[in-house]
Amino acid sequence: MARFATQTLRRLNPVGEELEEARLAKHLTLPHLAKRLNIPVQYLTALEAGEWEALPRGDYGRYFLRQYARFLGLDAEKLLQQYPGPNVRHVVQPPRRAPVNPSRAVHPLRRLLLVLVGLGVLAYLAVAARATFLPPQLTLSSPASDGSTTSPMVTVAGVTQTGTEVAVNGEAVEVMESGRFTASVSLRPGFNTLTVTARKSLSGQTTLTRRILFTPPPIASDQPELVP
Repeated sequence: MARFATQTLRRLNPVGEELEEARLAKHLTLPHLAKRLNIPVQYLTALEAGEWEALPRGDYGRYFLRQYARFLGLDAEKLLQQYPGPNVRHVVQPPRRAPVNPSRAVHPLRRLLLVLVGLGVLAYLAVAARATFLPPQLTLSSPASDGSTTSPMVTVAGVTQTGTEVAVNGEAVEVMESGRFTASVSLRPGFNTLTVTARKSLSGQTTLTRRILFTPPPIASDQPELVP
């Protein structure tokens, strides 16, 4: 019976085998070399495995092979002769950054414009929220301050913000589109407190008070004065 001698099958990729043997002889790892050469580790793996189709198109594959071989101290030009495709000596340096999609690139002026528009929107929302939730402004022009009168009626007049509900001593008062309002209030003899309130549906309430002293005039007598 004939005996067959077993032989170790050598890889059909002498370039990758030479690269791997040189790397192992220097006790280097692929991740370490990827950082030193600035080459993705998957491309170094493809060079050692002879998977040329996994390398980038164009001159990038030759560039990676040249840099890898030179770092390991190998004859780069000799290995490049075994690289498939035309042997181009002038190798274009690959970009250190990934190519930017022009459709996603944002011009600095456009970015600044977007920031300004965003700030404008935020400012508008802040003003709108302030006008919605803060108590409305309220000013009384009559009576402007506490005082006294001999008239049994007093006019309450003032101005507030549009869309505000105004009440005088609990009685609703009509507010014009300009925000002005007017009401007549009857007074009792003595001190009278006028309470004016203004509020919106979602805001707090603003309150102003006035104290008015009503002194009725003396009643004239119809009887003639007696002369002694």
